[in-house]
Amino acid sequence: MELLAPAGDLKILKSAFASGADAVYFGGDAFGARVSAAFSREDGAAAIEYAHLRGKKVYLTVNTLLKNPEMERELYDFLSFYDSHFIDGIIVQDFGVFDFCRYHFPNLPLHASTQMNISSEYGARFMMERGASRIVPARELSIAEIASIHEALPDLEIEAFLHGALCVCYSGQCLMSSVIGGRSGNRGACAQPCRKKYVALDENGQVIGEEGFYLSPRDLCGLYALPRLYEAKVESYKIEGRLKNEAYVAGVVSVYREYFDRIISDGTKDYRVDDRDYKRLLSYGTRGGSTDAYFDMRNDVSMIDPASGAFRQENSRVDICEKKRSVSSVINIEVGEPISMNLTYGTLTVSVEGEVAEAAQKKATTKDEIIDKITKTGEEAFDFSEVTINMEGDAFIPMKHIKELRRRAFDTLSKMLLKEYFHRERRPYEKPDVDSAIKGAMERSIPDGKENHTPALFVSVSTKEQLAIVLKSAFVSGVIVGEELISAACDSTADVYFRLPDVIRRDDASRMKGLLDRYCDRISGVVANSYDALGFLESYGYSHKDVYFGERLYSYSDRTVAAFARDGYINQHVPIELNEKELSHRYNEKSTMDIYGRTAVMIMANCPAKRFYGCLRDDTKHGTKPGASKAGKKPYTRIDLIDETGAAFPVLNRCASCTNYVYNSLPQSLLSDSKRVMALHPGQLLISFVFESADEVNGVLEVYKNNYMDGGAAKLDIPSTRLHFKRGVS
Repeated sequence: MELLAPAGDLKILKSAFASGADAVYFGGDAFGARVSAAFSREDGAAAIEYAHLRGKKVYLTVNTLLKNPEMERELYDFLSFYDSHFIDGIIVQDFGVFDFCRYHFPNLPLHASTQMNISSEYGARFMMERGASRIVPARELSIAEIASIHEALPDLEIEAFLHGALCVCYSGQCLMSSVIGGRSGNRGACAQPCRKKYVALDENGQVIGEEGFYLSPRDLCGLYALPRLYEAKVESYKIEGRLKNEAYVAGVVSVYREYFDRIISDGTKDYRVDDRDYKRLLSYGTRGGSTDAYFDMRNDVSMIDPASGAFRQENSRVDICEKKRSVSSVINIEVGEPISMNLTYGTLTVSVEGEVAEAAQKKATTKDEIIDKITKTGEEAFDFSEVTINMEGDAFIPMKHIKELRRRAFDTLSKMLLKEYFHRERRPYEKPDVDSAIKGAMERSIPDGKENHTPALFVSVSTKEQLAIVLKSAFVSGVIVGEELISAACDSTADVYFRLPDVIRRDDASRMKGLLDRYCDRISGVVANSYDALGFLESYGYSHKDVYFGERLYSYSDRTVAAFARDGYINQHVPIELNEKELSHRYNEKSTMDIYGRTAVMIMANCPAKRFYGCLRDDTKHGTKPGASKAGKKPYTRIDLIDETGAAFPVLNRCASCTNYVYNSLPQSLLSDSKRVMALHPGQLLISFVFESADEVNGVLEVYKNNYMDGGAAKLDIPSTRLHFKRGVS
């Protein structure tokens, strides 16, 4: 059982280890998801040595998405530094970074970050087969789902969140901070708009929820669930909190250390939690109380208290008692001879000599005086379990000589211990060859004359009314539908592309298999939006060339484009967080580009509709049908969350997959930017409809035809935004 703690600085890291952590994770001066909690390289190197001398581990977070210049100019030097200091593993989100590490640093252990949103054995297998030694699954998974991943992949380490703040959104799927203010969570700069108050309106604009924290979950607390997580074969237990203070980290670690030791010593049979320990644990800091609902439920209204969203800390006392490595020592003192010290740790023995022992002129130095001084080891990694002093004659020993002898002995032993970390192979930096990767995947060349290329138009629809209109449009190359509309779409003669659920969990896979079995011969391709979807399709045997990426399989850089292409995935998606200039340097020729649609700024397990209307899924309690509201009117129930500026963020629940979406207050539209879009040479264009009316659908399609096909300059009547096309994210 690895107790894994966060650290925002070197002092907190030391406190975490002193309080009982087995490992600590931290971010360096680049590429970490908490930009305000970054270690300098000097502190990073010190942290690694400090940990290794104590038999502990440290992991580096490289869990953001990288742009081309960062990937090619900065990443190799950054990783070389930490690899040369023997970091124990790196936590990665970007598939291009993962591929970069796998090639250039083949001995560096790779952990798939929770930012990858791995929610089933399919995503876990996908990453394991590509070199991940550990996965950090989505926080939303139940203990049963975590156990099923271990059962399917017993050789893969699982690192599960145990305690701390919860994001309301599946990690890596949140763009809300990004679209509101340009501070991207995928770039480590989240402004946490989820922690603000909102007013909830129904689809008719009536208030159904007064101002409250509807997107701010209580903090996770897994103290009571610890035995079940242990039995689910979780290897590493993660505490959230790189932005938390020393008292929080040390206090939380100390409580869990006590209960870890009980399980390691006595097993889980008689495991009990003392209420006083639970209260002490929460006193170090919590937001709105605690929850462990995800461990057993898909979502639950108790996870959020709309009246309480602030973090509160009642106990700021740091009470630390570090357990160090125990060494034994024999000190030989003979007047006229150099003082010697033999230090023993396990099978290692160190011998050092110091100054010559001089005869005492007045008061001789006693054994007790020497023991008293030598055993005060301060921040050293070692403590003395036994000190034997062999003294012949009355000698006077200045205590600085004793302390210097101890320092040299400890330094020598430290060097011997650090030699246990083997030399790692490292390949010189190489630039990515995107052309070769894509051509190899396609088994043919990319055609010349890109400036004359006319990309196909795909249209994604959410309702039967939208589908009917799109099917009548001769210039639409393909229609994208989810599971609610797959049957109706396949009854037409159109080219149909089936969009798998954006989050695929254990219970979703069999349903998707049934739909593919039924419609596989009818559809032209599948849209995948997660690593779980890719893993599922590979297990199904679906052709890679017919897989199209959704917007959540990020490929910011050419390195990432090439990495996916070498796996056979060439139909990728243009990242919406990159601006026009950045996109001009990205390889877009086989990627789909959004030109109209509401951006889903959050994809959640949490269901706001459930709070106000009760569960809408098909069950005996509510007697409702999948995908239908109680009134039976629509395949979703819309709620609007109104922020302090008056902006309305629509929230839709997709009951079939029990997934919920928060959409941007305005749709993105590049319909008036046809020449600028075409200059980027996208492979396909995408228009997405969510809850647009028939008139709005017709209007969007008409403007597209006028501007992209007929060379016109029509304006869209619907209020819209260019989103990041102009500004991008830092």
